[in-house]
Amino acid sequence: MMRLKKIYAHFCWLIAYRASKFIMLFSFLLIIVLFFKELGDQIRRSKSMMMMDRDVKYVRYVCTDPFVLFKPRECGGWADRLKGILSTYALAMLLNRTFVIESTHPCELSQMLAPNKVNWLHNNLNNHSSSFDLDLNYKLEMFEHYASADVLAEFKQLDKFKVINIYTGMRFSDAFAWNPLLRERIAELGIDKAEQFTLYHQMYKWYGELFKLAPGVVDKYDRLYARVKPKRDTFLICLQIRVGQQTNQANRPDARFMSGKGELEKFWTLLDTEFVSKMGRSDNYRIFVTSDHDDVKWEAEKLFGKEKIVYNADSSVHIDRDISDKQSNCEKVDSVAVEFHLMSSCDAMLVSHSGYGILAAWNRPNKEKNLYILTKRNQSDLRKLYWDRSDLEFKKVIDFPNEIFFI
Repeated sequence: MMRLKKIYAHFCWLIAYRASKFIMLFSFLLIIVLFFKELGDQIRRSKSMMMMDRDVKYVRYVCTDPFVLFKPRECGGWADRLKGILSTYALAMLLNRTFVIESTHPCELSQMLAPNKVNWLHNNLNNHSSSFDLDLNYKLEMFEHYASADVLAEFKQLDKFKVINIYTGMRFSDAFAWNPLLRERIAELGIDKAEQFTLYHQMYKWYGELFKLAPGVVDKYDRLYARVKPKRDTFLICLQIRVGQQTNQANRPDARFMSGKGELEKFWTLLDTEFVSKMGRSDNYRIFVTSDHDDVKWEAEKLFGKEKIVYNADSSVHIDRDISDKQSNCEKVDSVAVEFHLMSSCDAMLVSHSGYGILAAWNRPNKEKNLYILTKRNQSDLRKLYWDRSDLEFKKVIDFPNEIFFI
């Protein structure tokens, strides 16, 4: 009897052992099958996405190393870069191509600004894709060309290229607004009046579609905003004073934007007579000063007081000319971007006839609200020699396109 019990127990153990081995083997095989199934699914999805991506075509704004194959390509300052970016965005919409930005000089743009409604990151774009380089640079003759050419047919010839790379620092897309051959296409984009397909009209909308602050600069922005808007209803007066470089060559784009000390005095006089003196005893206003020269900020602080004047000490730079050490100066570039972003909240703006200040004014919900520009007394003189900044006076702008000549 004991022997039968042992045999029975051994038999049960053997069955259980074999069953456990079978279960283990079955589980292992099942894992293998599921693994290869998932792998197959991923391969199929990848192939599907590759097939889809094969049909996706891009327009890419490029600002990288200033020398490519020994050919200088200047990106320009912050304003010129925005002109190029937003014009390239307009072109991408016209061509129904996906828009991306590759801006790494002197710092990666995505460190300062992140995609908002449009994912413009270039990271996933295959650099081995066929591409065509269109170097518009500052060729003003291209503006005249795009105002009359059959643009859609012209770019249709580039359909064989997956990527069209645009190098420029000018508002070339404004020409599209005046091209009668593009009116129908512009209307398809939801803009009923073709003449409003300009950076002046679309700046606030397009900038908002493309950009929000990157996480790394949000804290810097919040701290600065708290200084300029201590209360929700604090009246914010913004000054953007472009002095320019020390040169007497008025035909150069790096010429001084103000001809002498007297031009700076015009800022202080207008600020006092139109705003500060009218505030009376009110404490509920702040004056935010941006400039390419620190001494301008210090003078403003001396004249109007530390409690009213707000400025950043590390932002008096031109990012294409003043920044060469990429590692240590990206923080200054961050400040330039943050200040521009903040100026969309300005209640009044006093600016030089310079791209940074004018685009900042356009990037407000009400772009001409309390807008004063220090510009040539006779705007026709600017059409003859744009960089001549003598004989300047402040103009209160009501209708910018018909009052101010700006390129």
